Amino acid sequence: MSRYFFPYALALLIVAALSACSAFPSPRTPGTVSSPVGLSSPSPSYLAPPTSTSVEENRPLAITPVDPSVSPPAPRQTVFYYTTLSGDNLFSIAGRFGLRPETILWVNAFLQDDPLNVEKPGVEIRIPAVDGYFYVWQMGDTLHDVAKTHGTSLAAIVDWPGNELDPANPEASHTPGKEIFLPGGYPEIQN
Repeated sequence: MSRYFFPYALALLIVAALSACSAFPSPRTPGTVSSPVGLSSPSPSYLAPPTSTSVEENRPLAITPVDPSVSPPAPRQTVFYYTTLSGDNLFSIAGRFGLRPETILWVNAFLQDDPLNVEKPGVEIRIPAVDGYFYVWQMGDTLHDVAKTHGTSLAAIVDWPGNELDPANPEASHTPGKEIFLPGGYPEIQN
């Protein structure tokens, strides 16, 4: 006999014993559900698989054809106003709209002094389509300097539809006091 026979035989014996005492789940046949080890049936709802699917019922899956003439909805590229509800907070609002919480603060200057205002029902706040910052144009500003100072790109500012900048001559498209949105931008860092 080989010197490897005993450990191999012992391992097989252990696996057979454990299988017999249900320590390992038995192989499932298609369309059946076995309970996880240590849980009695019925299992908690968060562990249970869906109770009815077309695969379990041996029905063919329905495939919906895609109409190539219908395009998916375009991503929102505008800012809208949201009225806070009871239970809202900075993080829940930001999460609901896929934004960072600081974006909500940056685009609503009145919240920077008291961020808890957003938790009061009935407060109207601006919600941009993407993370970014509103900048009020100053006399002597250039798009390049604004983009560099606020961590965004010239192209992002010019391409943002809400800024209504002429791509052929973007520097001539704005006036002092006009608010522009800086997609991906942030307020100037003060030392």
